[in-house]
Amino acid sequence: MLIDNARSFAPHTPGVAPADACALLSADRPAPIGMTGTAQCGDVALSWEVITDPERFAAIRDEWDGLWLRADSPRGSQQFDWLWTGWSICAKPRGFGLWVLVLRRNGQAVAGWPFMIRPRGGIRVADSLGSQATEFDPLLVTADLAAACGPHGNVDALLWDLAAEHLPADLVCAAFVRAGSARDRVLAQSERTRQSETLPSPVVDFNASDKTGTAAWDVYWASRPKGMRRSNERRTRRLNDDGVVVIRWLTDPHERTAMIDRILSAKIQWMAARNLRNHFIARPDYRDFLVAMACAEPSPGMARFAVQVLERDGRFIAGKLGTIDNTRFESFISTYDPAFDPFSPGTILQIESLRWCAENGLEYDMRIGAEAYKLQWATRDDPVTTHWIALSAKGALFIRARRGLHAWHARRAQLRAAIPDSWRTRWRSARAALRSKPEVSAAD
Repeated sequence: MLIDNARSFAPHTPGVAPADACALLSADRPAPIGMTGTAQCGDVALSWEVITDPERFAAIRDEWDGLWLRADSPRGSQQFDWLWTGWSICAKPRGFGLWVLVLRRNGQAVAGWPFMIRPRGGIRVADSLGSQATEFDPLLVTADLAAACGPHGNVDALLWDLAAEHLPADLVCAAFVRAGSARDRVLAQSERTRQSETLPSPVVDFNASDKTGTAAWDVYWASRPKGMRRSNERRTRRLNDDGVVVIRWLTDPHERTAMIDRILSAKIQWMAARNLRNHFIARPDYRDFLVAMACAEPSPGMARFAVQVLERDGRFIAGKLGTIDNTRFESFISTYDPAFDPFSPGTILQIESLRWCAENGLEYDMRIGAEAYKLQWATRDDPVTTHWIALSAKGALFIRARRGLHAWHARRAQLRAAIPDSWRTRWRSARAALRSKPEVSAAD
């Protein structure tokens, strides 16, 4: 059994908030009010405000956090600190615009939809505000407003109508919306030119049984294939035989920062060795975003940033970054030291993370994608859909071009799959022979 300090992991660890955020949030000057109006959602009278001024957005921090606390199972990427850090570090330095829609009932925020406006291919795109990685849908709605407006997506329809009318963009990217939800149906039924893509989102739900705590873990672990259980238990014993193995939740800001750099570096090298890439892992501002979140002090009751490491005799073996809220542990990035590859250290850390979630009544969210290692652990799939919806003629043209590009890529993949393996082998051999042929100089 690994030594785990998880039980001493403080839910709200004092840290260092980003200096620019603190200065702005403590300013005494009044923040300007943006575009406002009134709306009706069923029998519910609402007011709305569009915020484009960062000072105004900073001024509603407490109001936004109150909205987050009253929402149904909100994620860490929907809370104010995450959005503000994304704006300050990732969006503002690139010259992107801020656009946040807030609904209020009796003067209290009951819904919020945060966007950034960015240029892309000659058009303006309204994209989710955050770290510009792969955050889930950031729209927040309180449970009481959704119930009061009706079960058929009335509030989602209202929010979409307001966004479509007032967003200063050619195209909206509503990313990673829960497939089959009222919001998903509203966006899918839009008569505007659009394109949608659905992806799996595996989750480990320990509440599927009537057990809790350690018993919930025992039930889940027994449900995994016997061969998988035995091989991982054997690797864990071997790892423990050669030293003292511990799992730590890092709380010190300096230690967290150093570990973030180490995890990112290892992940980038791991991806490069496998010829893999994504649009955010190597971005310097993404690293700065993670560090800022890791060093910020969360407000009481809010989600917190988590840095978990597996060590043997003080040496780094594997690490994981994520967020912990009242419902789930959402894992963002995991990696390991390749020198310990025979022990499968990433899997060992995964098991211990799952065990900790089971004992603490949390789901383990593996986020977006159908990688094999996710599917072998998951108990259910919560697929998500990304909707690209045109708001102008230029946006519609962009979507049509995007559809054509996707169709071309799909056709090319089909043609490649139809090529016999023997032809592929001969082609690779011929290319290798041509590359290895010595060059003949003019002197020769």
